[in-house]
Amino acid sequence: MIEAFGPLPRPACGERGPFPVSGSADIWEPASAPHPEAARNGAGSDLSPQGGEVTGRAVNSFTTPEMTALIFPAEPAYVLRNATGARALLAQPQSYPGDGETVRLDLAVERGRIVRITPAGAGEERPPVDLDGGMVWPCFTDIHTHLDKGHIWPRSPNPNGRHAADRTAHWSTADVAARMRFGVRCAYAHGTRAVRTYIDSTSEQGEISWPVLAAMREEWEGRVALQGVSLIAIAAFRDEDGGMRLADLVARHGGILGAATTIEPDLDVLLDRVFALAQGATSISIFTSTRPTIRNLVRLPISR
Repeated sequence: MIEAFGPLPRPACGERGPFPVSGSADIWEPASAPHPEAARNGAGSDLSPQGGEVTGRAVNSFTTPEMTALIFPAEPAYVLRNATGARALLAQPQSYPGDGETVRLDLAVERGRIVRITPAGAGEERPPVDLDGGMVWPCFTDIHTHLDKGHIWPRSPNPNGRHAADRTAHWSTADVAARMRFGVRCAYAHGTRAVRTYIDSTSEQGEISWPVLAAMREEWEGRVALQGVSLIAIAAFRDEDGGMRLADLVARHGGILGAATTIEPDLDVLLDRVFALAQGATSISIFTSTRPTIRNLVRLPISR
């Protein structure tokens, strides 16, 4: 038996994200069925990175008085019946009755993968799980996170957003790994398939956090895709040797070279330097740290 969230299932996730594969039937690429793994409550209502151990395929999951567990068959093949899906995501929406924005559908699952999507009641002969109209969506992609900063509030409340003191005191390899793993597990349990995280990349911290992210990417391969971007003030690139070391560090760990712009007298020079370091890299990320500096984005085509 598998316990999962209810009454709505976790999203069914296509390998190609929200877009169905074109073809003669409404079939996404083989996709993950709602997965039972969920981060578990620690003592009382205190959620902590140390919680969430999973044994076999039966796990505890977050629940509220309004939530009812869905029970999945032990058989490797079953059907998620009577689900609600978005018509716009179907390869052949005309096959479904009505003209509303959502439709009722059945999802055939084999060994944890969605193999077929058909109109509800089409006659799938396999053990059913009645979703009672619960909505099924492609998995989430979270494009802006800070997994290295997460879950520090209990020890270091920071209403002003400052966290340098906590970073200096606590951000060891073990600490970053525990908090990052908990963040990814929570994202996974709630239907996220891909996460981009910014990584504080001052010289000392970068040498700690980037290897942790690389190990986490390997650990979660096939479940959550992790992409890292260096987070550092663009003024740091005045140190040319330091900029080269950072670019090498990011490249070694499969990341994206990033910099946060502020209003600097030599901004054009700094932007040119960042782009030069990114030559041959797969991507670069330039972002502004305060609203007035949005004007800096206008300079990018010139600097590049």
